[in-house]
Amino acid sequence: MSQTLLTAIIILVVTYMFFSPRFPNAVVATIGAVAVALIGTVPFKSLFTYYASTSIVLMAGMMIIGGGMFHTGFAGWMGNSIVKLTGKSEKSIQVVAILSGAVMSSVCSGSAALMAPIGIAIAETMGIEPYGYVMATLFGSGICCLTPMATPILAFVMEGGHYTPKDIFKWGLLEGLASIIAVAVFVPMIWM
Repeated sequence: MSQTLLTAIIILVVTYMFFSPRFPNAVVATIGAVAVALIGTVPFKSLFTYYASTSIVLMAGMMIIGGGMFHTGFAGWMGNSIVKLTGKSEKSIQVVAILSGAVMSSVCSGSAALMAPIGIAIAETMGIEPYGYVMATLFGSGICCLTPMATPILAFVMEGGHYTPKDIFKWGLLEGLASIIAVAVFVPMIWM
């Protein structure tokens, strides 16, 4: 019985997140978590053991820093520097944007919030629509998960699966190389 209810709760939460803008996703996820506890799948006492406050604060902080980069002009400076470095070659700028996001994501969680303003600044410098460069930086930011500090998910997986940093690096490198190739091929086809 609880498995059926759990399945129903998951379907409702995911469906509501995708199709209803009435409540923020964080509120919907919290309601889903409480519902899961109410049906007895997870004891209320253990709810807080699954709550990763450090990761949430880290992601929120990185979003604030990303906004600050945009408003202070730092993102514009970075965008101009990338355009000057690559000589306004769209393909070169795309590759630099992807690799910048990948490097940033390997050492810093929440790097998408830092890289998006730079993608916008690159497009503004070139006088074109920002979608392609923003997507290149965002996908790049989600690529190279070489270290547990790269993303909160890796920290959870490493701890829960009893993996070592070497395991994370090995599989992250393989995944990262495949993703860089895929992003370099598909982002221009869709957004540029």
